[in-house]
Amino acid sequence: MKTIVFQFFLSMILLGLISLTSVMAQTTSSVVKFKVKVRNNTTIEMGATVIYNPTSQRKTNTILVLNGTSQTSTNFKDLAESVLASDANVSRMILLDYPGHGNSGFPVGDTKFGDLNMDDYVNTLLGSLTTFSLSSGSDYKPNVILAHSLGAELTQMLQTKLVKEGTSLREKFGIRAAIFIASDIPGPLEWAAIDAGTADPLAEAFVREDRNLGSVFDLLTLPGGPESWINFLYYVDRNQQTVVGAPTPDEALSRGFISLESASMAKQLVGFPSTPGGPRNPRPQIEPKIFVPKRGTLTAVVTLEQDILFFPEEHRSLYSFITGDESYKFFYSVAGPTTIHNVQTIEPKIYNEIIKNILVESLNY
Repeated sequence: MKTIVFQFFLSMILLGLISLTSVMAQTTSSVVKFKVKVRNNTTIEMGATVIYNPTSQRKTNTILVLNGTSQTSTNFKDLAESVLASDANVSRMILLDYPGHGNSGFPVGDTKFGDLNMDDYVNTLLGSLTTFSLSSGSDYKPNVILAHSLGAELTQMLQTKLVKEGTSLREKFGIRAAIFIASDIPGPLEWAAIDAGTADPLAEAFVREDRNLGSVFDLLTLPGGPESWINFLYYVDRNQQTVVGAPTPDEALSRGFISLESASMAKQLVGFPSTPGGPRNPRPQIEPKIFVPKRGTLTAVVTLEQDILFFPEEHRSLYSFITGDESYKFFYSVAGPTTIHNVQTIEPKIYNEIIKNILVESLNY
């Protein structure tokens, strides 16, 4: 009897491994590179990882994924594979790296990396979407944006820019849905933790001057940087505890999760004072109702219970500010002990149902 039971469990384990291997084997990835103009006399070679399942080519959605500050797109590789293996109607995930991050290069021309600001990052996103829209067929043309943290704010800034020009993400690029996860909070909305100067000690400790790159925010190579990346920002809960499943600093480095950041961009993001003890600078601003239904892009905002960088009420205010929706139909609050800022590296499936629901809802939007 014991032999039969043992054989049964062994067969189940083998079946599970075969199934997992099959899913992984179906997922293929490649890196695409292209140049965008960020300023006059300055270009950047952008890089994006395209992950797709060759067996799901009849699926109609391609999702562009944007990550957060001091991170590379690798932080979303497991999530992308999870979405592609799910029953969501997704054929491709495009993981775009910001300038100087992951697969993307540093500026070439008159502008140093450390001088790039948030408007420059928006320009690289605009240039990338323009490149994708001109690609042959629909191979690299996204119709959905999944934007996390900094990526969400950059997308909101881009939509503000386009609306002021009389167009929109839907009209110009065919973006039918935008899902903002743990979005940074742009002005004029309040962002309590940042406006109180909570992040200022990081800037003071980890900004350094680089002979070639200029002023950089360095959680990658400076002593204590990877530890702060994990234990101060992205994997600590509201009890100030690093959650179970968080990577160690060595794991975060070996998996390529952490990136240098332009110090100008990072300081602008948090409104860092120009002089020590002086008044805070204004954070980037967006316009209200940039994602109302007439703009054509169904918009969702996701907040995380254990994310120490935001209060859920801040994301709720952001949702109503950009959508004008006081019913909060597409506002999601995700709860659980590991729902910290970078929960997707611990639980890659955590957003699958939300993504699936938004894709279904956007069909008639």
